[in-house]
Amino acid sequence: MTKKIVILALLAFGLIFTSCNDDDEKTSDSSKENLTLNIAGLEELGSDFVYEGWIIVDGVPVSTGTFTSAAAEQSFEVDAAKLEAAIKFVLSIEPAGETGDDAATPSSTKLVVGEFSGESATVSVGTVGNFATEAPSGKFFLRSPTDEMSGAENNGNDENGIWFGIPGTPPT
Repeated sequence: MTKKIVILALLAFGLIFTSCNDDDEKTSDSSKENLTLNIAGLEELGSDFVYEGWIIVDGVPVSTGTFTSAAAEQSFEVDAAKLEAAIKFVLSIEPAGETGDDAATPSSTKLVVGEFSGESATVSVGTVGNFATEAPSGKFFLRSPTDEMSGAENNGNDENGIWFGIPGTPPT
């Protein structure tokens, strides 16, 4: 009985050590590495748009690939040297099938961004814009110009509607 347990233990021990290795993150091409995204809460975009990941290397965006599935985990083969040099990760929404210069740069619709710390980046929506140095601003006025005659002054009936424009100029 003891002999059977020892043999089974050795088989189990051997199986564990032969099924695990330390190159799970490597691909078949040694110049590539896997970049794995694990982002919860994405929604399906439909057929007109795709999600696209970008790494920022020396201030230049480098695409990591596109995907349409809202599954939490996505994996991409990325140039190992560029991934090692990346300082930031950005996820954008891009038009499906875009080509040329438009495909080489991220769209202005960026969902999340995060800086790499070691081999990972924690992304969030709070840092997508550059609001730390530039405070967003705007003006609005409360008016209902739809009940005014063209060219007429404000009739004072301004209790309905918010119109965004330049104060002092009539809406068009």
